[in-house]
Amino acid sequence: MILKLPDYYNQLAPMPKDPPNSVSMEAENQHSHIYVIMFPVQKRQCMPFDDPQKVIDVIHRNLTDEQGLIEVDTGKTVLGKNYIYNIKKCQGDTSGVLYILTCNTDDNEACVHLQGFFDETGAPGIRSGSILAQSRFAGIVSEDLEGWAEDPYDPEYKNGALMNLSEHRKFDSAFPSHPLSMARELVRYIAENN
Repeated sequence: MILKLPDYYNQLAPMPKDPPNSVSMEAENQHSHIYVIMFPVQKRQCMPFDDPQKVIDVIHRNLTDEQGLIEVDTGKTVLGKNYIYNIKKCQGDTSGVLYILTCNTDDNEACVHLQGFFDETGAPGIRSGSILAQSRFAGIVSEDLEGWAEDPYDPEYKNGALMNLSEHRKFDSAFPSHPLSMARELVRYIAENN
């Protein structure tokens, strides 16, 4: 019932307040600290596998000023299981950004709920700073940051910490150890190995 994760994730000892039948894992590299917990839930507790727009709408209604939506997507794993996930970001008082992955995978009568926290560590801001500098030089982003950030699903949505250009998937390969790249890599691994 628990999903297979990459080998570099290490299983943690259970904590007293963990959900029943849960498994916690962590991983770390020079730019990310990752904590993942997964556990079975009833299907009615899952995001709707066939309605990503509903997930987007719910997230938009509930984002705080420090949060932003990065992406929502669905698919089927290699074993034919439906999955749906969303990635949000949270900008707190620290200099780094926390990316939060929520993924539900259908497993017959139940569902596996995975919650992942991908924290930017080391020298935070390398990805965003590099892409911002390139975007300004190319004239894509103005000095007052016009053109830098926009919600990925609704350009009229202006609440919270909007997704910026550096957070687009096309930059993941240039920053493979960045927490957002690691979150997307985990979704890809789940789809290809479960």
